[in-house]
Amino acid sequence: SQEDDDEDEDPSSMEAQVRYIEEAEFDACDFNNKDELLLKSKTYLARFDVERFRLISVFSTTMWIHIHGGDKGLVDFFQRICSMTDYLLLEPQPSKCYRSVNVRLRKLWRPEVDVSTERLELRENIEYE
Repeated sequence: SQEDDDEDEDPSSMEAQVRYIEEAEFDACDFNNKDELLLKSKTYLARFDVERFRLISVFSTTMWIHIHGGDKGLVDFFQRICSMTDYLLLEPQPSKCYRSVNVRLRKLWRPEVDVSTERLELRENIEYE
């Protein structure tokens, strides 16, 4: 049967890896909206009878969280996300991204934001911390 074949399959085989990737689920959630976060995470985790995520990935968003929420918003985000997962896969944005954010916003006809190190102190030496 197919189930017996799956149990005997080498988990490192290409077929097993493709099947695993095809079964992966992705969802977006606003981690700064505590009600949405609680509802979505509890509902999802209950499906698997677990209390924590194994892995949460955060790609290309920490700068925007930092810009809009300030230092406190970024720290709150990290505390919240780290309390929910065993592993965190994070792609931080280097200082050059912060410096070019207003160029990107101007191209979109959006208002500029204050990205100074006086306001966002946590990014002063971000590449070295």
